[in-house]
Amino acid sequence: MRSILSWFVFCTFALSLLGNTADALTLSVNTTTDTLDINPGDGLCQDVTSSCSLRAAVMETNALPSADIIQLQEFSYPLTLAGKDDDSGELGDLDIAGTVIIRGLGQSSQVSAGSLDRVFDVLPAAALALENLVVRNGSVLPDGFGGGIYVHAGGALSLDHVTIRDCEALYGGGIYNRGWLTGDRVSLTGNTANLLSAPGSGGGLYADDTVDNAILLTRSLIAGNSAGADGGGIYNGGNNDYYAPLGGSLYLENVTISDNSANRGAGLFLKTGSRIYLVNCTVIRNSNTAMSNGAGLTAIDAAAFDFLNTLVAENDNSLGLSNCSQIYDSSLIPYNSINATYFNQGFPYGYNLSDDGGCFSDGAPASLLVDDALVSDVLIAPSNLAGAGTYPLLEDSPAIDSADPDNFPEEDVFGTIRPRGDAPDIGAFEFIPTVPGEDPPTTPVPVAPTNGSTTSSTNVTFTWEISTDPDGGEVSYLLEISQSSRFLGEVLSYQIDSQGNGTLLSALGGAALLLLGLGWAGRSHRRLFVITLLSGLLASGLFLTSCGGGGGGGGSSEPAPETLSFSVFNLETDTTYFWRLTAKDDDNDTSNPSQVRYFTTPD
Repeated sequence: MRSILSWFVFCTFALSLLGNTADALTLSVNTTTDTLDINPGDGLCQDVTSSCSLRAAVMETNALPSADIIQLQEFSYPLTLAGKDDDSGELGDLDIAGTVIIRGLGQSSQVSAGSLDRVFDVLPAAALALENLVVRNGSVLPDGFGGGIYVHAGGALSLDHVTIRDCEALYGGGIYNRGWLTGDRVSLTGNTANLLSAPGSGGGLYADDTVDNAILLTRSLIAGNSAGADGGGIYNGGNNDYYAPLGGSLYLENVTISDNSANRGAGLFLKTGSRIYLVNCTVIRNSNTAMSNGAGLTAIDAAAFDFLNTLVAENDNSLGLSNCSQIYDSSLIPYNSINATYFNQGFPYGYNLSDDGGCFSDGAPASLLVDDALVSDVLIAPSNLAGAGTYPLLEDSPAIDSADPDNFPEEDVFGTIRPRGDAPDIGAFEFIPTVPGEDPPTTPVPVAPTNGSTTSSTNVTFTWEISTDPDGGEVSYLLEISQSSRFLGEVLSYQIDSQGNGTLLSALGGAALLLLGLGWAGRSHRRLFVITLLSGLLASGLFLTSCGGGGGGGGSSEPAPETLSFSVFNLETDTTYFWRLTAKDDDNDTSNPSQVRYFTTPD
């Protein structure tokens, strides 16, 4: 049970870093100029012109003990003060020495280093949460670590709807991790780890070979990254100890690793002592530049790893199809005794699929190991927030309805509820079949409050475009309001009929929402209970306070034909809320959740 213990330490420690919000400040950045704060620690974000720059806000939060919030607008924030290897926060990258949330407004909120340095440097004992923004154009070549973000040992990084792209380093083009990293809807794209004179590793993500680092990613995309040596998408360093795999913990759920390139292990490269668990992941179309095998997954004596409902397909080297190298499931000798001791403590594995039969021997039916095309072209989630994407399954893919019927995350990478057929699908994507007479309603479209807006009061009217039922049934709605974009912690849930009349269902909290948020409640997921709960605890560590009291009331009695409205009262002041809708027809067929929108109530 050592692996579970390490996850527990990981989660509780990270929560302790991220949880001090009692005296939190919200600093609104109002200039794109890269300037210094004139008096860090006075509670004011001010440069010499009395403006609040991003760097000045970071300097201010570094000097304060609370977990503060920095709010960006829909602009690009370039770093222009040169000075690599400076940890004062005044030059080069943005050094994070305290505890801070930096919150953007989506793809238009960008922090760029312009190849001046990396973008963020999370120092030991510091904690950084990034939400709804893009990190780009960081560079620490010719010999540096972490082109986009460097997480030092003892540091914690949380990513929520974040894109990290076009960054470069010798190791860890996008992220170099020695601490604790968790992320949901993270996109690592177009990052590189390479130098002609010294080929690098970990184009998208590099996990250092230490017992102290751990990574948990859900609903994410690692695509189009490259490395001159190993691990174009991910390089996991383990801990260099074959007989004691206590470090290099990597948990991936609903993650797509695609179109990456490297000399070895273009998708995922696992070193000695790694501990890996992939659940409903898609590893596809990665390419080794040399003749080495294992373009999708390569392991070097990686002693503890399991895969559940994972698709590995169409990966190749210079000679042709080559999905995996040295990947063995945990039941095989000589790996079984080590895995049984250090990782495989009752966690489910199997129901995986590869198109050459060379990755898994865990009892997958032979009929699933086929050469047919499994997916169509890449699909990116439609959202104005930074997010992720995946390859959707073709209608006749053997991955459809072939996953473990008892163990699976109940949402796919896009939020589609599993299963949509007789059983869940293998991979990050859940195919939605067309069944006459059983079509779900169209997905509702949020209208107001608009994304990133500040409402006029704590009484808020929500408006959305109505959904229609292809089968002609009546449509009702579930409105969810939360202080977490993952709808964890306490959530206000309202059931609203087609006329805009609503009822408060519940304000769920604690472990119940953690389980619902990661989608493992309500089915036979007992073997995954511990790791999922702990993962949820970490994922919910984004500084939640209790949700506003009360609310409800009917919408307009005569709403416009194309929209519907519903009012909620007495939300908390000066608080950011996220909201989404799901439509349901009178046959209980449900739509996909709408896009998530968020707003802030006035002080």
